[in-house]
Amino acid sequence: MRFVAIALFSVALTASAARAEPCNLSLHAELPLQQTKVGQPLLVQASIRGQPIPMAIDTSSAATTIDKTTAERFGLPLQLATMQGQGIGGKLRVFNVRVPEFALGPQRIDEMTMHVVEGFGSDKQAGRYGLLGADVLGDFDLEFDIQHNRLAIYGMSPCARAAPWDPDALTVELFRTRGLRIRFDVKIDGKPITAELDSGATRTLLTWKGARKLGVTPGSSGVEPDVGIVGADGKHLESSRYRFETFELGDETIRNPRFVIAEVDRSAMRVKGGNGLDARADAAPEMYLGADWLRAHRVYVARGANLMHFTYAGGTVFEK
Repeated sequence: MRFVAIALFSVALTASAARAEPCNLSLHAELPLQQTKVGQPLLVQASIRGQPIPMAIDTSSAATTIDKTTAERFGLPLQLATMQGQGIGGKLRVFNVRVPEFALGPQRIDEMTMHVVEGFGSDKQAGRYGLLGADVLGDFDLEFDIQHNRLAIYGMSPCARAAPWDPDALTVELFRTRGLRIRFDVKIDGKPITAELDSGATRTLLTWKGARKLGVTPGSSGVEPDVGIVGADGKHLESSRYRFETFELGDETIRNPRFVIAEVDRSAMRVKGGNGLDARADAAPEMYLGADWLRAHRVYVARGANLMHFTYAGGTVFEK
């Protein structure tokens, strides 16, 4: 998912996570982030056949994806996939491409399959970057340090029970999901809902399913129209926004956040069918925690330990 804009914040940090025994982590790659301004995707430099291609880090994308323009530029023949995709604007054709010599920093894959979604990205974005999904990222622990323009990739370690930079960083437990999703519980106005870390979303999104669980409907007082969000197919989705009193993630409390709310079925926005990529058997989350939260935190996703560690790094969080 791709959204736009972000504004002010209010944040309070409270109790810290328990100290953990030292753990020797295996650093596989340290990648500089590009174009990390608000409203832009989090990009790292990859390469195909030795030629550079920016890739957006998208923890909510099941598959690594490029658009048709990019596939043609690299001379990659398309093979119609036995699956289909669906975006906000309707059904999309999906192709497979065999990509030789794909590299992400020092990590190299001699040959891998990527997906080409016809209509992926708006015309303005076509050919500019691809999406790096869970089929690559899901095998690693990830450290997001956006304020220092870096993404670190570690081998999954079950002993990573504390952040490598601070044993007193806050910690939340991750759910186990079949689709390699990064999911956890949050509270809004004291009520629990399920959230997913979505680094491909520049703006945090609350679904209407989640909003109704919190007692907010389209007719509620205080619900305002929003500028709208843009899906992977370049289509606009009508959205609203609403100000809540508190957002809690573990022992962090953010006050007076205002979230975008939209009727989004992410099971229909990712590639469906084949290769174990369809994670619809897992219940859809009620919130997608986006890059607006990531930009204000240093975050370690410890997949091997089913934990996420984070510290507030300063700057804006959610729209106020």
